[in-house]
Parts: sequence; C-alpha cells; structure tokens
Amino acid sequence: MDNSIFCDADAYVLWLGDKDLISLVSTGSVAAKFYISGGPTTDPATALPAALRTQAMVVQLHELPEVWQTQRVRLDDWLRVHGLKILDERVQANTAVSASLFNLALSHMRDEDLSREYLIERLEHVELEQLVWPSMYPRFSLSAGQRVGSQGGYVAALRADGSLPRAAPWIVPRQ
Repeated sequence: MDNSIFCDADAYVLWLGDKDLISLVSTGSVAAKFYISGGPTTDPATALPAALRTQAMVVQLHELPEVWQTQRVRLDDWLRVHGLKILDERVQANTAVSASLFNLALSHMRDEDLSREYLIERLEHVELEQLVWPSMYPRFSLSAGQRVGSQGGYVAALRADGSLPRAAPWIVPRQ
C-alpha cells in the first residue's frame, strides 16, 4: 500500500495551523514540494519530521521568528509590569501598535477637526518611526490609498534543524 499523500502535483500550498499541519504530514510521506504558512509566534516547521524539511518552503507574512523575538522585548516588559499575561501575542502586539497609531493621529487633531475622514487622513500620515511598539509586520507603512500595513512576505527554505533563516528576501507581489 502506498503510504504517500499529495502525489499528483509538483507543489502544494498548506495554509494550516500547527496541529493540523502536524496531523496531516504524520499520515505519510509527501511526494511533492510544499509551502506552509508560518507565524511570528509559532513555528510549525520545527515540528516537521526531518525527512520532510527539505521539501518544505515557509510563507511568512510576519517578521521572521528570530527577528521578532528580539523586537518584542519591550512589549513583553510592558505587559509584565502591568500584570498582564501574554495570552495571544499576535493580538496583543497588533493592539499595542494600533493604540500607538491612533494616539499619534489623535494628538494632531483639534476638537473641531474630529471626523472619520480626517482621522483616516492623519493615520495615513503618521510617522511610523514615532511608534512606541514594534510591529510584527516588516516594512510596515501606511499611506493614502493603502489600507494594508504591510504588503509582501518571505518565502524561505527551512534550515536542516527546521528553523527559518534570520534573513530572507522580502517579496512584494506585483499589482
């Protein structure tokens, strides 16, 4: 009996959570190259069997895990000082960046200027170097007509130990 899965294509894209990915690849061998989703706080690639790592590419839309670990120290310290547990790092980091963005935008508005349209305009012109918290999205920026804070991602081959490289090319899709 053939114990392999995904035999009929050159490559597969598996956008799965850690548990689902581990469950799927543990059912047999993968006959094709496959792309898996990565995240800033989890690294499903390290759970892959060594034999599958050479076939896996990771699509990473957030900062690479090694880089994020050094950037998040300030956020971790602030949460700890205020007695807050890290429950969902992605949500907490995004909330901190959003609050900082809104604080900077609102600090440039007067009472008579308060409107949704002007707030959006101010958000588009916030100087991101002034943000208190680091974003988990590389090359984070906002501008007129751009409603996504970070466009692009990393596509990286795994190291032999299952980790991602510290540096990888940032790829932005053509529009």
